[in-house]
Amino acid sequence: MKIRSILLALVICLCTLSASAQHYVRTKKNIGIFASYYIPDYSMAKGNNAGNTQGTGFAIGVTHEMKRFFFPELFFVSHTSNAYIPDNSSTFHQSRVQSSALGAGLIFKYDLFRFDQHKKKGNCFGRVLNFIIGPEYTYPVGLRAPASGFQQNGEFAAKAGLGMYSIWGGSSKNHMSWVIHWEVYYRRGLTPYLQSDIPFASEKYTLSSLGITLRVMYFRSYKFSDM
Repeated sequence: MKIRSILLALVICLCTLSASAQHYVRTKKNIGIFASYYIPDYSMAKGNNAGNTQGTGFAIGVTHEMKRFFFPELFFVSHTSNAYIPDNSSTFHQSRVQSSALGAGLIFKYDLFRFDQHKKKGNCFGRVLNFIIGPEYTYPVGLRAPASGFQQNGEFAAKAGLGMYSIWGGSSKNHMSWVIHWEVYYRRGLTPYLQSDIPFASEKYTLSSLGITLRVMYFRSYKFSDM
C-alpha cells in the first residue's frame, strides 16, 4: 500500500509540474517593426569632392521574417544634408536640404556563429552573429530645399554589414514570441537621390551612410499542450 501511495503521489506531482510548465511552440506567423539611424550620412556630388557634406538620416518601418533568412521591409525614410548653392559664378555656400521617401527592401541574413553562451535566469542563453546584405528602393514623397532648381529622384541602394540577436533555451512564451535584432551596416546609394539644375551648380547627389538598426520581431506561439 505504501509503495502504491508513493507511486500515485509521484504521478500526480509529475502531472502537476508538466501542466504548470506551459511549453510554448513558435509558429511561422510573425511581424516586426524596426528603426534605423544613419550617422554619418554623406551626400556626395558626383565628380566633385567639395560637394561631400555630412548629415543625418533615419528610417522607421515594418518587416516580416520569411524562411529564417529573408526580411522584406516597408518603411519611411528621411535624410537631412547640405547642398552647395551658388552666390555667383565662383562663390558657393552650404544650405540645408531635407528629403523624405517611402521605401521597400529585402534583407538576407546568414548566421555565422554563436557566442557568449551561458546560463541566465535558470535558462541557457547565447547570442548569434550574422551577415546581412540586401537591396532597397525609395520613392520620393517630400523635399525641402533652400532654392528652386532641386529635384528629388527615386533611389536604388544596397547595404551590407553584421547583425546580432539573442537565443534562449527552454520554451517560455516570452522567449518564443520575441526576438530582438541589432544591425550595423554600410548603405550606398547606387543612383542619385537628388539633383540640382541651378546655374553654375548642376550636380547629382548620391548617399553614403553608416546605419544602425534595432529590429523587434513578434512570433505567434501556442502551448504545446493545446495541440
